[in-house]
Amino acid sequence: MKRLRWLVLAGAVALAIGATGIFSGCEDTPTMADLDSFFAAHPTFPDPRVPGNTPLTIIPDPTPAVVEYVGDTVSLLVLGGPSEYEWWIVDETVGRFIRGDEHSDTVVYEALVLADNTVYVMDSRGRAGIIHIDASPNTAKLTINPSTASIPSNITATVHFEVYNGVPPYSWSVTFPQMATITAGGNNGETATYKSNAGFGGDNGVTVQDSRGDYATATVSHSE
Repeated sequence: MKRLRWLVLAGAVALAIGATGIFSGCEDTPTMADLDSFFAAHPTFPDPRVPGNTPLTIIPDPTPAVVEYVGDTVSLLVLGGPSEYEWWIVDETVGRFIRGDEHSDTVVYEALVLADNTVYVMDSRGRAGIIHIDASPNTAKLTINPSTASIPSNITATVHFEVYNGVPPYSWSVTFPQMATITAGGNNGETATYKSNAGFGGDNGVTVQDSRGDYATATVSHSE
């Protein structure tokens, strides 16, 4: 995405930034009342606003801006400013920026703990924008696909599994390791490959567990 260079920063604002030592880091455009409330609640953050300027818009991806687990990310793109930006994260113990820099129109927010947070941006022409990032644990039931599979027992065969929902990363195991091995794939173990050992008949169980401790199971039948 496009990156823009900082053109002007008022001396008072620069001093305020230096004093705080912060690198920072809605779908909807914040209203002036939203910004008034934000700056009233956070007096240590510099208020660059010039009377009459409209607020900046921050577009999150995904929409809405929600983190569901520690390590989850939200990409933030600011619109409406022709110049370089400064970003802040209100609570840096809760989240951080892992991509982009303080002068970019795009940053990526990462959750350090599962808690709500607020991100604030300003440009060099006296406009500001805020976005609230909500923490909402993924409570959808952990599922594994396929839930059943059948393979011949007299040859080496493979079955590919995928897990849905839950909180990554995922770990995989089999009930009878002498019958087969299972190897996780993907960035967080969201897929797995089951590889059988020839000569073993019967059923074998496959279990996937997420970082929250929830699990789902499948059955692989080694048939004659």
